[in-house]
Amino acid sequence: MTTESFKNRNMKNILTLIIVLAAYTANAQPGWTDVVPGDTVKLIVTGHNGTIQWQQSTDSLAWTDMTGLTDSVEVFLATTSATGKKYYRAAVIDALCPDATPFYSSVIRHKIITDMMDVQVGDWFHGGIVFYTDGTGHGLIAPQQDQSSGVEWGCYGTSIPGATSLTDGAANTTAIVAACATRPIAASLCDELSLNGYSDWFLPAKDQLNYLYQQKTLVGGFTTDYYWSSSEDDANYAWIQGFYSGYQNFGNKSYAVCVRCVRSF
Repeated sequence: MTTESFKNRNMKNILTLIIVLAAYTANAQPGWTDVVPGDTVKLIVTGHNGTIQWQQSTDSLAWTDMTGLTDSVEVFLATTSATGKKYYRAAVIDALCPDATPFYSSVIRHKIITDMMDVQVGDWFHGGIVFYTDGTGHGLIAPQQDQSSGVEWGCYGTSIPGATSLTDGAANTTAIVAACATRPIAASLCDELSLNGYSDWFLPAKDQLNYLYQQKTLVGGFTTDYYWSSSEDDANYAWIQGFYSGYQNFGNKSYAVCVRCVRSF
């Protein structure tokens, strides 16, 4: 069998590169992954038979070996880059190949963030997809999957003090879980959520939910049903939004409605 035949056969051993930010294991995210210097980065390669050498680049053209990073799983702290970018890949020399020609994994792209104003809508950052920025270095992040396909808002017939904000879902969520003992409810799912390395998720307020609707295609994973906001209208109703049309209305707190939690930066 020729050397080329060995190569063709072993190309079937597809190399998968996985990156972890803040202890979250995920496949390569769409677009850029924003990383703040000091963030924990974890690289994992699977589907190989041979030796590994992790490599990095600041332009995706010139690659250098990362000293000492030769295991399937490597963890290190993100650093700055002269170009504001970092790329990572695994160079694997397969033990079944008769020569020393390496195969390369897929490439992970990092945008090194030293100013929060550089975080943009559509970037993967600290647990999810950025779907809103306020122009001052702050914004909102959503995961790419729902946290429920149907759960009640909770405490029908009871007004929840401090849960009427249309813009502050974090404050609403804190108020709801403190005053409503029913479990599970939409707010408690977010309050108790630990996902992608973060545990400070909350149920978005009415206006925050509308920002999320506007970027539903970018974030992904939504149904065409209604989603709960954390904004109460009165003792019996809270704001909901249909993700088929964007229509916002009042929903009976006892209804089973979808939930997508968010977090802020």
